[in-house]
Amino acid sequence: MYQYLAYDDPFTRVSQQTDLENGLIYGSTSIDSLPTVDMEDGDSRILQCEMDRIGGYRYVWNGGYYDYMSNRDVDIPFSDSSSNDHSVSSYHYNILLTGNYLNYLSFAIESRMDVVRRAVRDVMDETPGINIGIMPFDADGDGAYIGHPIEPVSIAKDTISARLNMYSAESLTPVSEALYEAHLYFAGKEADAGDDARGTVVWEARPNPVGMFTGDNEGEYDAEPDERVWEDPDADDLVYSPPSSLTCTPSKILFFSDGEPTGDTSADSEIDDLIRDLAAYQQIPDVDYLDTTNCSQCGEEIAYYLAHADQRSDLAGIQTVSVDTMGGFFDRRESDEEEAIEFLTDMAEAGNGTFYTANNYEEMKDGLSDSFTNVNTDPSTFISPTVAVSSYNSLRVTEEIYYTVFQPAESTAWRGNLKRYKLGSEGQILADIGQDFDPENGESAYYLEGDAIDEDSGYFKLEARSYWSDEADGYYVDQGGMAHRFTLERNIFTDNGSALVSISDEISVPGSGLVGSLFSHLSSLLTDTLLSKDLLGISGASDEEQEDLINWIGGLSTGTDDDDNEIFIAREEMEDPLHSQPLIINYGPGDRVLFMGTNSGYLHAFRVELDNAGEVFSYIPRPLLTSPVYYQDPSSDLDDKAYGMDGRLSFWHKDLDYNNEVDGSDKVYLYAGMRRGGSSYYALDVTDPENPSIAWQIHGPYQDTNKNVPSVTTGFSALGQTWSRMVPAQIRWDGASRVVLFFTGGYDTDKDDQSVRTADDLGATLYMVDAETGALLWNASINATLSHSMQYSFTTDPIVLDRDNDGASDLLYAADTGGQVWRFDLSETATSADEFASGGVIADIAGSSASNDRRFFNNPDLSYISYTYAQRQANQDIVSDDFDRYGYVLISIGSGNRASPLEEATTNYHFLIKDTLGVNSPLSGYTTTDFSDLTEWGNGDSDYGWYVPLSLSGEKVLSSSVTFRGQVFFTTYSPSNDENSDACGGDAGNGGKYTLDIYTPTEDAVRASLGQNFIPGEPVITALPESVSSDDDDDDETPGEGEEGEEENDEDNDQCSNYGVIVSTSVELSDDICTNLEKEYWKENN
Repeated sequence: MYQYLAYDDPFTRVSQQTDLENGLIYGSTSIDSLPTVDMEDGDSRILQCEMDRIGGYRYVWNGGYYDYMSNRDVDIPFSDSSSNDHSVSSYHYNILLTGNYLNYLSFAIESRMDVVRRAVRDVMDETPGINIGIMPFDADGDGAYIGHPIEPVSIAKDTISARLNMYSAESLTPVSEALYEAHLYFAGKEADAGDDARGTVVWEARPNPVGMFTGDNEGEYDAEPDERVWEDPDADDLVYSPPSSLTCTPSKILFFSDGEPTGDTSADSEIDDLIRDLAAYQQIPDVDYLDTTNCSQCGEEIAYYLAHADQRSDLAGIQTVSVDTMGGFFDRRESDEEEAIEFLTDMAEAGNGTFYTANNYEEMKDGLSDSFTNVNTDPSTFISPTVAVSSYNSLRVTEEIYYTVFQPAESTAWRGNLKRYKLGSEGQILADIGQDFDPENGESAYYLEGDAIDEDSGYFKLEARSYWSDEADGYYVDQGGMAHRFTLERNIFTDNGSALVSISDEISVPGSGLVGSLFSHLSSLLTDTLLSKDLLGISGASDEEQEDLINWIGGLSTGTDDDDNEIFIAREEMEDPLHSQPLIINYGPGDRVLFMGTNSGYLHAFRVELDNAGEVFSYIPRPLLTSPVYYQDPSSDLDDKAYGMDGRLSFWHKDLDYNNEVDGSDKVYLYAGMRRGGSSYYALDVTDPENPSIAWQIHGPYQDTNKNVPSVTTGFSALGQTWSRMVPAQIRWDGASRVVLFFTGGYDTDKDDQSVRTADDLGATLYMVDAETGALLWNASINATLSHSMQYSFTTDPIVLDRDNDGASDLLYAADTGGQVWRFDLSETATSADEFASGGVIADIAGSSASNDRRFFNNPDLSYISYTYAQRQANQDIVSDDFDRYGYVLISIGSGNRASPLEEATTNYHFLIKDTLGVNSPLSGYTTTDFSDLTEWGNGDSDYGWYVPLSLSGEKVLSSSVTFRGQVFFTTYSPSNDENSDACGGDAGNGGKYTLDIYTPTEDAVRASLGQNFIPGEPVITALPESVSSDDDDDDETPGEGEEGEEENDEDNDQCSNYGVIVSTSVELSDDICTNLEKEYWKENN
């Protein structure tokens, strides 16, 4: 026996039961009066009401047979008139679940609709932090209506569960009409079908859903007043009250269907108008499934519009709605399954979403969970932009500016990209901006150069087209940019532990492009050795899963040709470059290569010129071969975010003829760390970037055993995660000049769980190695003469100086995660490692409690501050007579736990610390400045320096400062946006910028909000470009020569230059500088 229980006013609890013998539904107010039907052994499926509409639907009520009619005002659920058939399309309050439509009962006790209900209920219970609403199709196939407005799931889930119990799948499938109605709801426009749609209910009449419809049984139904749905519930023309969460949270529609659209044309003309309006300033992609002039059944078009047009132009920022699709239970009409899947896949692609297959509870629950948790968050860029310089003159800035962008997600698979924009002479970030035009009259989309940044959001405009892209791509991380320059012809390497080995050479895509049998395009060297299941971290996977992952790593995806054959296509995707700042190497005129890393494990090399932009090579080190699976399969089991080649890059050009070009016997070495990705450094010989090789590698002990852990390199047992850049410097070593690399000891991940200052096991040292061989020359904790114990790990870069400008580095500063600043004085006469350096702590601003657990994750920013005689006489109040009268080294650095940006227990500051020894070496030991020695900024001069209070709760400094012309610029992040409360009740944090004038410490520090909720990067100081094209760089005259090849007069070469302070996507102009840049008597050797 299979029994349904239903309850809804005005009726008492009713038990209704299917009669397996007669195909009837029995209803009664008493369960005892219902007949019982015994099932035969082996029966696994119950057909519920399997009927057609010929002759009407009949039911049994207390022994009488009746046709179904809509009637809620009598004592029985339906009309007792046997003369009228029940017409589903004419009545609002009831509808039948017919086995003919659903073949519902996949199991003896659960229908397919029940599978949907259970999966939705379970996922709502497991996903507490979202807002959710439901929008069912209208029963008469005309659009859709708001079944429940968007509200926090904690408020909405019980009502939504109840509504789902009442909905059936008996209706047409008006896909585009429903999505068009959703657009009207999100945009706060007048309703189309939603103010008179008919809802559905299983078997019984029921009260109206909140905010929906009421009225007589005949004809159309008016909306019941509800201020959550309507701006003015009493108005004749009802206008939607859009969800308030749209202003501050990303939004998504998840559309579920078991087939293609039916009865879906009434909104076509309205959707055509929307698409034409969008095409007036955006170039719509030229794909088969998008019709920009005259669409029919326009599901893909309205999905594209929702995801690519600002749904609320009256609000600050850009509000788009992505569209996921889910399809399943296709077996009732197998001939249409392929077309249905293609339609749902295209609609998800158009809607910047994902298609999910769901043929059972597990697939549906997994898809719902992934869709609910992977709502697209706002795209971000908190790495400082890279500004290119002339290949001839490193002081001349070109117009290029490069941004790495990424899309945070709840899953491991964060998307990323690299995009090129233009830096304007007035400080603008420029792009091609789509212009208004009329496609109906045959006009083609066109672009004019303009501001790329949306003033409200601080991010790139929807209509902006970056300079490697064919279409408007500004707002979208995964569109355009370098990711769409990938081709089938890739140049991807891994290594065998000692040398690079090509992955691409072991992949043979047939000339036809057709996908063949398993492993037919992959060599056995690849599948069995280089990318074996064990090395990929998928030892229990099937061969098919291994092939899919290898294809992904090798840059392959699949599509179909004109004959619907499956073919290989390029995987035009890039993963997140979270902390890896792009680095450009000038090989010569018109020949520049940009290097960057991503967390999927790749170290990428790209050519950047407009006419040949694209991949030079990509390299995944062997330890990181376990990372790609977390991007290829976002459902992979990983508690934390996946990390790969996320560290800082540096390079050394061994320029033997000093012509600033890579030629002759020159060498170019690229040095890369991993940051959170691991504890290795790689030195690549990229003299010929088309044919890179491993010069050497260094490995410390890995704290993440999820990797292919390499053996520890001798001498590096204390190396932590490799956060520091390898800083090239020239020293005197055993009587000879030598180029070396300095780097700090790295991060100890045990510190992630510590809330007070605690000594670390790893990373509490500095290293120096030979730049060409990687040979270890010096370990600070072992070889240096120290005044203090090295206890805390280092994540910062060492800052190396040549204080007397004799060509040999002799001074080094570094800061540790224990809140200490170190100084090392380097010898130019040492003959052994033990004689090479002395060092000690010159500042300690942390303590032993949580409130003063101040940590330095940012590089010290060093300036030499000197006073002329006139300044000393004119500014006696800010110049200490006896202490720093003749100058000092100013160390600018801020505290903040980069590993825990949301913590608020610690009181952080920005510090300006004086090292009054300046260019002199200490006579004996190192004196430590502590917090109590410092003066609060704004209170005048100080012998030892200042601390700068930060304005907001939990505010911290997470990027290095920059000092320029007597001004210190630094950025901050606060997890609590005290300056601007969030209308949605949430708090996304706030980025800020401070500017201090070194010479006026009596003025208060003022915080300027950046209007961005992500962590801002380090400020970049740059001369703004003149009106020259960087891609014409090879036409430049040789610097220092006039038209006749004679040296120009320096006085005639004086010119005013505009300088800008770039923080993320904002540029602040500084005063003009009308003098030539001059070399001071000291320099920084990095």
